[in-house]
Amino acid sequence: MFKFTYINESLENAYLGLRSSIFSIIYPAPTIVKPRTTLFNGIQSLVKSFVKTHADCHPVIFDFAGNMQFAELGQIMQPGNFEAIFIANAKNLYHPNNKYIIYLGGNTSCYQILISDMYDLHEQHNACVIGFNPPGVGMSPGPSDLDKYCDGLRSIINHLAQKGIPYTRMLVIGHSLGAGIAAHVVNDYRQEGKELYLFVDRTMISVGDAAGSTLRNGVPTRLLRYTIGYFLYLIAKLLIKFLKLELHVAKSFLNINSIAPDAANGMMAHEDEMLIDYCLSGALPTTPHFKQFKLKDDTDKNRRTHSIARTALVEVDGHESADQFLHRFIKRKLSLSE
Repeated sequence: MFKFTYINESLENAYLGLRSSIFSIIYPAPTIVKPRTTLFNGIQSLVKSFVKTHADCHPVIFDFAGNMQFAELGQIMQPGNFEAIFIANAKNLYHPNNKYIIYLGGNTSCYQILISDMYDLHEQHNACVIGFNPPGVGMSPGPSDLDKYCDGLRSIINHLAQKGIPYTRMLVIGHSLGAGIAAHVVNDYRQEGKELYLFVDRTMISVGDAAGSTLRNGVPTRLLRYTIGYFLYLIAKLLIKFLKLELHVAKSFLNINSIAPDAANGMMAHEDEMLIDYCLSGALPTTPHFKQFKLKDDTDKNRRTHSIARTALVEVDGHESADQFLHRFIKRKLSLSE
């Protein structure tokens, strides 16, 4: 999907090296979860305690062909594999009537950080929940790479399908950058007629817009921000497009719903200084599938809405929290075929 070929091999290597470097800036998880860091060891210790407490949590290993095997926490991974967590009753991992939620975090996230949220989804919806670390994240070997991140999600979906799970019993949740991956991959499956569901959780319109706006908003003073800053914004967008790192969340989202109305749902930020210039409200036609949310507590305005807890966000002109909105969508979609 993202392959780029040059006649000159040295130019192609330079292109791929630049692409990998830029993606590692966009998705900086390897800088905080290297296996030998104190932080990661602490996370692993917490997960070990969590898994002992909750017998339904199973460390597993996937390969990119969709094969899965059970594993030990902290097990040394081999190239071509990636680590994951499967939260389910081990005696009933695969049943056509089970609900399956695949959870993707944003940048700087590994499944060890997200496991509490995943277990909450498991309990609230009586669902099997899978989280994973793509290459370069956690104990998964290899450089952090956009293609492999997408391939990791595909391999999990294909694994469930090979076990006889209907696509209508699968729902993919992606937060922030993870929503870009999720929307891109689910859109591909929907184009093939496979009925997956999607929820995008506090995300950006596209990777290019997010990267460009972050650079622009980092320029001091309003005058410079909309002169030099705007130039940096355009350069960032062009670079992301040239390196084939663009993930257009809004476009994929609308494509999915054009094929199957209400197959995808999601939320956008409101009155958030960091997100205002590339939030979905200014780029989408009127649609019932996106809702605007604002901070419940106005004294918290300086916090970034895309990373704040869903329970701290409430619907604009409504009373529903972002967290309630997510759970209502899951319940509605994964109960249709019961």
